[in-house]
Parts: sequence; structure tokens; C-alpha cells
Amino acid sequence: MMTITDKQFNGLLKKYHAICRQLKMDEDARMDMLMNNYGVTSSVELDFPQLLELCGILERQARPELAVQDKWRKRLMKSIGVWMENMGRESNAKLIKATACRAAGVDDFNRIPVERLRSLYNAFNKKNKDLEWVGGLTAEALLNKINLN
Repeated sequence: MMTITDKQFNGLLKKYHAICRQLKMDEDARMDMLMNNYGVTSSVELDFPQLLELCGILERQARPELAVQDKWRKRLMKSIGVWMENMGRESNAKLIKATACRAAGVDDFNRIPVERLRSLYNAFNKKNKDLEWVGGLTAEALLNKINLN
């Protein structure tokens, strides 16, 4: 009887081979890649995290638009994280993604389209610049008051 992990591994193996076919990789190219990067001669010898990583790398090669989406997701997360920090709020990946989803009006962070990711990134960067500008003004006003006393 197969466990859930075995089923997941077998599904990932199928995905790996499908992506290799999509990239038109022959057996020699696959073997070279496995040997050079992981020191194994067959994809079956990889453990689950290695196979997951390899599928991610190959999928980004097969679908370059995923790399663009990933880049903008990371930028947006950084921008929201900086905004939360500037606001004195706690931030972690889960809170940042939830904030992005609320701002985009979606229920899944990975469903935010690239155009909306860019738009939100620019909006949060503007908020960050505004906060820094206001912080500079208030710091300057405080210094003037201290110097007057």
C-alpha cells in the first residue's frame, strides 16, 4: 500500500519527466543534469526536497513567465514588509501575503496577476516614501522645539 508521501513523490516524478519532455531534454541531458547537480544517475534516487527543487527550476525554464511573476511577488512582499516595519507593526510572510491579498481583492497570493503585483508594489513604495518624508518633517520639527527650549 502506498503512503501519501509515496503518492506525492510519484506524482512529482511524473511532473519531472513531463517537464523534461516539454523542454525536449534527451536521456543524456537529464543524466548529466542529475549527475552534475545532485550526484545521482536517476531521478528515482533523489529525495523529495531535491526533486521538488529540480521541478521548480525546470518549470521556470519551461515557462519563463513564472520567473517574472515570482520576481514581482518577492518585490511586493519586500515592499509590504518595509511598510509594516515603518508602521511599527509585526510582519511575517503570512501577514504580508494576507495584506497583499486584501489589497488585491483576491483570496490567494499566487492568483494576483503581474500587472496588479506591479501596481501594488508601486503603491506600497509610495506609502513608504511618504512615511519617510513625514518622519523627516516631524524629526525636524522636534529638533527645532528642542533647540528653542
